[in-house]
Amino acid sequence: MRYALALAIFLAAAPSRAQATSEQIDAARHAFDRALALEDAKKFEDALRVFREVLAVKATPQVRFHVAYCLHKLGKLVDAGRELDKAREDAQALGPAGTPLVDRAMQERTDLYASTPRISVKLADGTRPPSAIIDGASVTLGDDPIAVDPGSHHVVVERSGKPPFERDVVVAERRPAVVAEIVVVDPTIHISPAVIAFGGLTIASFGAAIVTGVFQSQLASKLDSLCGADHHQCPATAQNDIDTAKTLTVTADVLFGVSAASLVATTVLFFLTYKSHPKARITSGHTNFGTGLTFRF
Repeated sequence: MRYALALAIFLAAAPSRAQATSEQIDAARHAFDRALALEDAKKFEDALRVFREVLAVKATPQVRFHVAYCLHKLGKLVDAGRELDKAREDAQALGPAGTPLVDRAMQERTDLYASTPRISVKLADGTRPPSAIIDGASVTLGDDPIAVDPGSHHVVVERSGKPPFERDVVVAERRPAVVAEIVVVDPTIHISPAVIAFGGLTIASFGAAIVTGVFQSQLASKLDSLCGADHHQCPATAQNDIDTAKTLTVTADVLFGVSAASLVATTVLFFLTYKSHPKARITSGHTNFGTGLTFRF
């Protein structure tokens, strides 16, 4: 790609900037050669910087083509696609002389599109919101997914009367292209039957322990009045009450223990089985753009 097109396209293509002198054009030609060498050495950031300096002097489709190539290698696929479109348009304006570059730009654009990830946003009813905010920039949502660069993207969907819907989506450059579909739904909590059962046991045992403790406390007060604080002067008739008080004490302790254990079990099961509907998951399927990934929240 780097040397497939003749340098003559650079020299004879689009007219130079109005302020460019012959010396500037000559310097731009040498800079173009230097940028090609940097590109060949895979120093794409340096090559891109020099290509853009050349572009400021002489905006030719050949220069744009190499700008797009460097952008692609740097993972800036969206900008690369725009530059390829401009390169094709500028090359078409050259007529027959630009035909080789038109063909190459179209091929590169097709290949780039086939590997550029995209984000699709839908509401729960299958319709699309009019817009979304992706990485802080407002984007109008049409029928086609939005092309994005590989990496992490923060998506915000503002809704009237409801809090904004926010998600981070990570996509990568692939062939075929990946479409990350975000379905905007309000989360609902799913609690497993085991959590409900243990939760009910917690409440029931704690309540029973409280009631048992109240009866035990009342009976203990009665015995204190009959037997004294040390219970050494209890009449024989109080023995049944003493036995009952002991039983109530043991029962209350057991119920409190059951309540504490079931509370722990309820908490552990809740965090193990808690699900927000639907919990973020990835499913693969065929789309018009290739194998897609669906992120549902």
